[in-house]
Order: sequence, then structure tokens, then C-alpha cells
Amino acid sequence: MISRANRSVIDWLAAAASLLLVAACSHPAADSAAAGSPAARATPTRASSATKADDSKKTADAAPDSKANAEDGAKDAADKEVKLSQEDVAKMGIAFTNVTVAQYTPETEGYGVIMAHDAVAQAVADAGTAEAMSRQSHAALARIERLAGTPGAETIEAHEAAQRQAAADQIAVALAQRKLSSLLGQRPPWTQGDDRLLQDVASGRIKVARVTFPLGTIKSGTPRNLRIARLDALGVEEQWRTHTVWPAPADATMPGRSYFALLSEANVDEGARLSAWTADGNATPEDGAWVPAAAAVVDGGRYWCYLQREPGTFERTPLDISRPLRDGYFVSDLKAGDSVVSIGAGLLLARELNPESEAD
Repeated sequence: MISRANRSVIDWLAAAASLLLVAACSHPAADSAAAGSPAARATPTRASSATKADDSKKTADAAPDSKANAEDGAKDAADKEVKLSQEDVAKMGIAFTNVTVAQYTPETEGYGVIMAHDAVAQAVADAGTAEAMSRQSHAALARIERLAGTPGAETIEAHEAAQRQAAADQIAVALAQRKLSSLLGQRPPWTQGDDRLLQDVASGRIKVARVTFPLGTIKSGTPRNLRIARLDALGVEEQWRTHTVWPAPADATMPGRSYFALLSEANVDEGARLSAWTADGNATPEDGAWVPAAAAVVDGGRYWCYLQREPGTFERTPLDISRPLRDGYFVSDLKAGDSVVSIGAGLLLARELNPESEAD
């Protein structure tokens, strides 16, 4: 039998064991709470801020290098010079042309097409046939009228039939001529009696261009001349000028004013699409300079030319080819007297792009 003293000792040991068990179970929870506390969460945040500060410092350190690279690139783009000895200049066959004073009158651009000559040929043939029939019927009527009152006179019915036929043939002539005028305009150049010109157009030896300028761009009546080129023309050598221009019926597909123009020596196919330009009679000419077409070179999708600033030093400068003149271009950023390379510009471009190359 357990005494009262021993029972007290046993109860005290059990209570101590319980307390130890509770303490052991509470440690993981405390650790978890500590991990989830604000203090614990603040540590990675501070580390992230430090990382961002380091990255910002690196970016700031790299900025001067980027700025220096940009300045170097701009300097390289601006420095387009080639320096050669006089021996190399002679060996490469480089020649110069002085820029001369020129004037340019602003032009209006339109679009057109080369007409097929078969429609013209058909209209001319119909007109010719109608005229031939009219001449025959009028001759028959005149013969009947001469024989009136003689033993060989025709009957009244025959006379009336001849009159009716002559009138019908005359109407056919007028209709054929109106069809021709509706096709080629009311005032073509052959109305002055030059039938050979009409026959050349009908045969295709001379081509007819129909050109339309946008509404409101032509304000001075019929243009005196046109400059015409194919849509894929590369330069002034593939352009034609014509001084034979007359009004055309309005184009149903494009609002504007239309004109016909004759091209006697144009190497262009029928049905080809065209660009056309004409100077407005009210426009004020611009003063500038002329640069020969042979001076142009192409690099990076742009046109350039080389100026000789001093003997042996050639500077590449942009060239605007949007305003062509005869055998060259009109420019406003060069002055008369500048020496431009007219032969060998391509060799200078090759030397600039490949400085290690030798003159041939």
C-alpha cells in the first residue's frame, strides 16, 4: 500500500513530465511564428534593395560608355571623307565638274498610261470606210442628177434612193469622226490637216499617253509640255519630254484634269503605267545649282555625291534627286563653283567603305 508521502512524490513527477512535454511541443510553433514575423520578412526585402542599388550603380557607370559610343557613331556618320594622293587621283581617273547656277520651276505630278493603238486604228479605219462610202454615194447621186431630163435619166425612185443613201453615208461619216474625237479628244494636233500624224498614231509608230493630274493642281489651262517617265525609271535618262499636248476626256477612275501627249521616240510598251510632271505657269522659279547626273552614287538607300574641298580631300554629301534637270539635278544646298566628282565617284565610295583597298 502506497503511503501518502510516496503518492505526493509520484504526483509531482507526473506534473513535471507534463510540463516538459508541453514545452517540447511549443518550440516548432514558436519557430514558425518567428519565421513569419515582420522582422523575419524584412531580411530578403533589404537584400533586394541592396541588389537594386548595385544594379543602379552599374547602370550609372555604364551610361558614360553608352554616351561615348553614341558620340563616336555620330562622328563616324558625319566624317565621310576620303583622302588620296595626287598619284592615286590620277590612277583612279577621277574627274571634276564645277557646279553651275540653275533655276527650277516647281512641278505638279500626275499619272498616266500608254494607250493601245488598236482602238485608234479601228476608229481611224471606221472613219476612212465611212468617208469612202460617202464619196461613192455622192458620186452616184451626182451622176443621176446630171442625167436628169435625158434619155438615160434614172427614175424618180432611183433618184430618191440615191439621195437617201448619200445622206445616210454622210451621217455615218459624222458618227465615225465623233467616235474618233471621243477617243482622242476634240482638239488633236492633226485637225490642222496633218493626216500623216494620225496614221502614225494608228499604226503605233507614235504612241499616245493619257495623263491625269489631281483635281486643283493644274490652274493655267493646257500645259505647254510634259515630262514623262515609267514608274520604275531610274533617272533622267529614262524620261521623255513632249510638247504636243491637248485636252483629253475626263478620267472616270480618277478626279482631275486629263491630257493626251504624243511620244514619238519613247521606248515604252503600250499599257505601261507612267509618271508625268508639268510646271505650273503661275509658279515662281527657284534659284539654285546644277549637279551632273554622273556625280550620283547610292549608299544605304540614299543618294550622295563627292565634293573636292581641297586637292586630294573628298567629302561625301547628300544629293537630292527629286528635282531633275537635263543631264543632272537641281540642288539648293550647294553653291556655284563647288567642285563635284563627275567621273570616279563610285571608286571613291568603294575606297571610303574599304579604306584598305588600293587604287587600281
